[in-house]
Amino acid sequence: MSLLLPELRRGDVVIMENLSSHNAPVVREMIEAVGASRLLFPPCSPDLNPIKQTFSKLGGAPAQSRQAHHPRPL
Repeated sequence: MSLLLPELRRGDVVIMENLSSHNAPVVREMIEAVGASRLLFPPCSPDLNPIKQTFSKLGGAPAQSRQAHHPRPL
């Protein structure tokens, strides 16, 4: 918020994901104090998100592959 608030002007709209931290009363109050408003994305189902479906099918494969190519130093 420390980066966003100085840039906000009256009438601006802040679009935020539906995270619990974005729903905190203090966040709403800070945004509204400068005359801006906020708009939360609706909750979405991971079943409707093709990216999440793809990563779900891959499982841990990308992380395992990365470790095989870039082992941690001892």
